[in-house]
Amino acid sequence: MPPVSFVHLLPKEVRDELVNRLTSNGFGQYEALSEWLKSLGHDIGKTAIHRFGSQLKSDIENKIPESSYPMIDFRLRCIEAAVNSGASDVFEVAQSYFDWVTPN
Repeated sequence: MPPVSFVHLLPKEVRDELVNRLTSNGFGQYEALSEWLKSLGHDIGKTAIHRFGSQLKSDIENKIPESSYPMIDFRLRCIEAAVNSGASDVFEVAQSYFDWVTPN
């Protein structure tokens, strides 16, 4: 049995935010994520975060049918636009962009 990842030992709220940050930045910026976690008192290296991010990305890709990729890309672009707008609630703004463009 492989050892438990340090990332999985994080409090749920911190791990959820890490997942949000990983997915919103395209599964990169591991050094910055490591520094962010250290600022919260969690000494987790970029290699451990990279392993977690690689597994997360693989899990996501394996669960999503290829026919959904264009819609996923569009949603990610809405999130990117919301981030660039400086919105305080990025996901709420991104959803409003998505709703505005897609038919009901």
